[in-house]
Order: sequence, then structure tokens, then C-alpha cells
Amino acid sequence: MRSDFKKFLRSYGRPKAPTDIWQKPFDFDARHYARLCAIKDDDPDPDDLIDYAHDINYTEVQENLFAHLLPLCLLAWRTDLFANHNSKYCGYREYFATAIASRWDYLSGRLLVQQRAKAAEGFMRDCILDKIDCENALSHDGPWLSAYAWVGALGTYAVAFPSLGELWTRWWGFETAGHTIGGLQYISSLMYEERDNPIFTPWTPTEGGGPLWPWETEGFIYDQGWNAANVEFLRKTLTLDYVHDALERAVRALDGKIHSNVPTEMLGDFELQKELLSGRITYLLQYLAGPLSDAPILWPGDDWRTRR
Repeated sequence: MRSDFKKFLRSYGRPKAPTDIWQKPFDFDARHYARLCAIKDDDPDPDDLIDYAHDINYTEVQENLFAHLLPLCLLAWRTDLFANHNSKYCGYREYFATAIASRWDYLSGRLLVQQRAKAAEGFMRDCILDKIDCENALSHDGPWLSAYAWVGALGTYAVAFPSLGELWTRWWGFETAGHTIGGLQYISSLMYEERDNPIFTPWTPTEGGGPLWPWETEGFIYDQGWNAANVEFLRKTLTLDYVHDALERAVRALDGKIHSNVPTEMLGDFELQKELLSGRITYLLQYLAGPLSDAPILWPGDDWRTRR
């Protein structure tokens, strides 16, 4: 696992809890500060974490309190990321992701020394890479899938931090079967209409499911787009030639490792799907550059009536 929490703490250099807490809580009740500072394990109350996520999103933040509590916040975020939105921290992760995406420049630039800010960013990046690496199948049918968790985390990361290129390059190196499968899941969501996707069954109002939406985030992030550096990286990287090369590498990487014809099928479909893929890449870059509230529920041209 890349996301070793103990290794992160050694890099972060976690400070002690402050003896004087002056931060004004968003909900006017400051008792959660003392409870969170008293935590000596990794099991904080999710309501206390939600309250603190509101505090760091909406109020003036106390520097030494934030520096002390950020590792606890990150560990709870990681716990729910790996639980597929099925842990007691699922509601908290949405609020924490919103705060990080909305205020990371403020939180890191004014409240954290560079060493701690970089350690936190690196830990989140490693968690996302580990989560993608858990993918092990090219056939999905269910209301909540593991891939939905990491694509949302990827979106949060790309809004908050300018370093998507480092995450993407490590992911799309396809050094593991999980990363390769995650890449094929991502490509399939760009390359096929929902009813034709070879990996994800179509969404239904009773069963959920459906392909990935590459503009998704974990939180309530509407008035921002991705960091401009990340949009520019994707504009230069995610080309038709890049996707075709990735499909060829995926076929080689998964040969003999999984029992699925999907990689070969997708490579064979590339020429037929090239026009749709090109249009969707163009749409995607447009959505990511602007407020995410402008992103659609469906791709342009898709029709709710095509859903079964």
C-alpha cells in the first residue's frame, strides 16, 4: 500500500493539540474541539468530524488546531474511501471533500508549513492510487461500485491540488492489474454510450449502476472547476492517440491475468467509437474548466429513454 498512515505522520510531523482553542465554531457549539483533540486512536465521532469540516469551510481557522486535527480528518476520509461509501464516515467525507476543494489554498497557504501541506496532498494522492488498484473486474452490475468512490475522489483532488499529472502518470503507467482495469473503466465511460458499455450495465431507477461520470467529485463542489493546471494537463494528455496506446498497453498488461475479452473488445471497437470518444473528450474538458454546476447529468445527446 502506498498510503501508509504512519509514514505520512513521520513526514507530516504532527504537532500536539493546542492548549488554547479560540476558533469560533460554525454551529456555535465548540465542544467537539476538545473531544477531537482528546482522540488517541482512529475512531473519532463522525458528527464531531462533520462539525469540524463545517468549521474549516466557513470560519476563520485556528492554525495550530487545524495542523493537529488534519491527520485525523484524512484518516477518516481514507476509511470511508476504502469502504465504498459504506462506513460511518460517509456523510463526513462529503463535507470534508467540500472544504478541501473550496479552501485548500487558504488552508495550506496560511495555516500549514509547506512540508505538511505537501505531505497531506501526497497522502490523498496515494490513497486514490491505492483505491484504483483495488479494481479486479471488468464486469459491474450494482447500485454502488468501488469505481464510483475513486472517480469522485479523483475529482476532488483535481479541484483542490494542481498535481493531477503526477497521480495520472502513476495510474496510467498500468504497472498493476488494478490500475489497468481502472483505466479501462475510465475509457469505457468516454468511449461508449451507456447502453453499449461493455463494463458497466446501464443505470436503472431501481438498481442504480451505470458508467462513471468523469466530472464527479465527492462533495458539494459546484462553483469551481478543476485546477487550471490539471485541465491543461488533461488537454495535452487525453488525446485519441493516447487512448489507443493505453488500450494496446492494457491488452498486453492483462494478458493471462484476467478472464475477460473486454480489453481486446475495446481495442477492436476503437475505430468505430473514435468519433464519439473525441466529442466526449472535448465536452469533458469544457465541463472541467468551468463551474462543475454546469456539468450535465448525462452526456450531450444521451437520452433518459435509452435507459432501461
